[in-house]
Formats: sequence, structure tokens, C-alpha cells
Amino acid sequence: MLNALRGQVVDDVPLFWEHVGNGALRLGNWKIVREYPAAWELYDILSDRAESCDLAAENSWIVEELAQMWEKWSSRVGVIRWEQVLAIYSSRSAGMDPADG
Repeated sequence: MLNALRGQVVDDVPLFWEHVGNGALRLGNWKIVREYPAAWELYDILSDRAESCDLAAENSWIVEELAQMWEKWSSRVGVIRWEQVLAIYSSRSAGMDPADG
């Protein structure tokens, strides 16, 4: 990011996000986003900065390629699947007495 702030050429590298089951990946002008548990959406953020026109249906091959990159990244960095997180919290609360506060 320092190169970008300095106004220098920036390599086209993917940027990944994950937060409470939601995910995103930006590569070049493409960005995929997913709000758990919905499907991936695709945006051309150079022409649609507000991300108002989902292009996933007509560009499914781009979505598939970027989604595979996101999955590979999430495995590499140890993202815990949201279903697993929910199961952990559910199991911990199953044995709790509400009176224990």
C-alpha cells in the first residue's frame, strides 16, 4: 500500500477479507463479496464504485476463479468456517443455566 500512497505503480495482487462468515476478494477491477450464507456477488469496482450492479450471473467463470482463490487463501491462513464458530458457541451455551448469567 505504501507504493500506492506514494503514487507509484502498484502490483496487481489480491486483497482478501473475512469477518463473521462474510468474505471478499479484490483483484484488479474485480471484487467478489459474500454475506454469509449467500452466494458470491461480483462487481467491477472501476465502473461501479457503489457496488450496485451484481455481475455474477453473466460472469460465473470469474466468480468461480476468484472464489477458488479465496478458498485457498482462507485455508492457508486458518479461517474458521462460520458454521464451526456457530457450532462452538451453540455447544458452549447448551449446558449453561440462564441463572448463571
